[in-house]
Amino acid sequence: MNGHRRWQTIVGMAAVVALLMACNWTWLAGPAPDQGTVKLTVLPAVSPSPDDTLDYSACSWQWAQEVLPDETTQLADSLSAANLPVNDLTVFAYGEDCFNAEGNVVRFAAMETDFLLTLAVDDLDDSETLGDLAADALVIIVRDFPVSDTPGPMPGQITLSFEARDGSTAVTPPIKQNIAADWVAQDLRGSALIRALGL
Repeated sequence: MNGHRRWQTIVGMAAVVALLMACNWTWLAGPAPDQGTVKLTVLPAVSPSPDDTLDYSACSWQWAQEVLPDETTQLADSLSAANLPVNDLTVFAYGEDCFNAEGNVVRFAAMETDFLLTLAVDDLDDSETLGDLAADALVIIVRDFPVSDTPGPMPGQITLSFEARDGSTAVTPPIKQNIAADWVAQDLRGSALIRALGL
């Protein structure tokens, strides 16, 4: 008899627990707070850029360069507007090609933007004139092609060549853009600039 009552008690307690769970314990916790209207903000989808999806570990890297036609034209126009005697020029990005497992180039990663410029001169020994021409060219490059606006995160290199009428040339060692910017800020010109350039 006691066992039967004990069983009835257990069954009764189980029924109470089930009832409380079905009612979300509202009789203990009180009424649920008013949730009001739920407003959802839908954010626009963002497509990943090639840099986000590229597996760099899958790349075989090789040094490379790519000519920048727009920048080359821009520099030519600026030098022409300054009446500088330009024989030749090229602006190019220097960096690395990424090759996939099949040996195909999947992208080019620019490290810096470099400048090659040849100026026409009458006399390679006239260091004052050469230095003034070089100074004017450096002003334009530093002003119009800041590192932040050109391909690659690093300051590029500027190589100046001077070509005389007889075809003889003098070529400066490559100059880093940030060093050229310092010279421009100092208004370094003439023979002093030629000495700084190592000619």
